[in-house]
Amino acid sequence: MLTIAEIRRQYPHPIRAYESNSEACSPERRLKPDGEYCVAGAIYMSVTGKRGGGNAFPMPAAAARALAILNPRLSPGEAYALAVDIIAANDCENFEEAWLQAEQATDGELCREEKE
Repeated sequence: MLTIAEIRRQYPHPIRAYESNSEACSPERRLKPDGEYCVAGAIYMSVTGKRGGGNAFPMPAAAARALAILNPRLSPGEAYALAVDIIAANDCENFEEAWLQAEQATDGELCREEKE
């Protein structure tokens, strides 16, 4: 099974999606050049095999689907909330926190209790 540690080794240098917070709200949201990615993008590209373009900076719903593939015990709501948190940490340039949240999301630590 693919782990966050393996993904992190393959994608060791994430960047924030936008140069400034105002750019994130701009209608001209530009894509970064190929080869650049955020933490959620690294996860998404590793899970789906899709590279470059918007895949390197996925929207929360796409990132949530990738997290759910890595940890099927996550509910859709949990996966989405975790994706939002990972993207927010990344875009504040707190990459260590983004990777930590990804590890927690995929190791089951934050998962709901399974019903017996």
